Amino acid sequence: MNVGGDYYDFIRLDEHRIAVGLGDVSGHGLSSALVMVNLQVTIRSQASFDPDPARCLERANRLLYRSTDSHTFVSLFYGILDTKRHSLTYANAGQNWPIVFSSARVPHMLLRHGLVLGVREDSAYEEEEIGINAGDFLLLFSDGVTEAMNEKREQFGDEKLIDTVRNATSLSGQSAIDEIIHAVNAHAGKVSQANDMTVVVVERK
Repeated sequence: MNVGGDYYDFIRLDEHRIAVGLGDVSGHGLSSALVMVNLQVTIRSQASFDPDPARCLERANRLLYRSTDSHTFVSLFYGILDTKRHSLTYANAGQNWPIVFSSARVPHMLLRHGLVLGVREDSAYEEEEIGINAGDFLLLFSDGVTEAMNEKREQFGDEKLIDTVRNATSLSGQSAIDEIIHAVNAHAGKVSQANDMTVVVVERK
């Protein structure tokens, strides 16, 4: 059985708000998976009383810094989708830049960024709020996607991912995921990959 350190989660906060997170812990195997499970529990418990993205990441960072060794760190995107405000409010601790795209919207990377969790106890994070329109997709992905190598040691990269996303705007959320994974696997060919690969697509109807 193989286990890894990638995870994603959806947390219903109330009638109109859903928290979404995607994270990746350093390393591989059971120890990484256990750290991520603990972090997922932490994020869920904090979201129940104060779901603010920046404060949630700051509290999670302090807990991780105090409870794990200095070689363990976590990249984590955490955002709140608000179906009443038609918005996404997010903070990012070193995770890959998510992409918002649709048939009417040029793929747009969410560039707000902060330090990975667990490196400094006093790390601070900033939020950004963006509009999410009908027909928009939100793409979250781990570094196993963009860092996938082929036989020439070339990474799949952000540019190929954006090209794939641009061609997937007429698809459903699940079909978009399938298209991205297919493109990454076609790039990698028979080369075995070192990183876990996680792809999440959220579609606003």
